Amino acid sequence: MTTKIEHIDTAVQAVPFIQEPAQDQERSAALKRQREENRKLRDAASELNKKMAEAHTKLTFVVDEESNKAIVKVVDAETNKVIRQIPSEDSVRVAKNISRMMGILYDESV
Repeated sequence: MTTKIEHIDTAVQAVPFIQEPAQDQERSAALKRQREENRKLRDAASELNKKMAEAHTKLTFVVDEESNKAIVKVVDAETNKVIRQIPSEDSVRVAKNISRMMGILYDESV
């Protein structure tokens, strides 16, 4: 059974390197920077996966249906209790309320 963290690691490893031939020094330097950033991202994801496993935690990614925003939850793997949510529940609730208010204001003005 694979965990969500392993899926994240796999997805990060699948980030392709830019394969376009460089036509000038500036473009070549940009390609090298991009490759280095991709490598650092893969290394960071791998390190995070190790640390998460040691801490007996897992990450859960959810898309809120109403706001269509991504929510990341850090969950204790043993108890399934949410340790932290990004953005917080309060922030999600405030954003939804603002969105509803904007809809009400817009609908009434038409």
